[in-house]
Amino acid sequence: PDFAQENTLKWLSRHLDGCFDHIYFTNHFMGNGVKRTKLDVCEELGIEIFVDDYPVNIVDIAKSGRRALLMDAPWNRDAEEHPNMTRVHSWDHILEILNK
Repeated sequence: PDFAQENTLKWLSRHLDGCFDHIYFTNHFMGNGVKRTKLDVCEELGIEIFVDDYPVNIVDIAKSGRRALLMDAPWNRDAEEHPNMTRVHSWDHILEILNK
């Protein structure tokens, strides 16, 4: 959400400085700004492969025809399956998939 952007950017700068060219905020769940879904951002930017641990985001993106990588977590073990979705278990697993 918009109210968490400053702290989020500080955390990313401290722990992952230089890893990202740009950070996009959706404000999807709460906040006062413009709300966009992650699918909206993928469509806007032409994103073809998306990684998330939240099954609703992954299923929406998979249904749009994009490749969706669901980071395995206890809260998403019962997620709806989709042919464009692959469950992944680590960032190394993601790199292995992308390098094929």
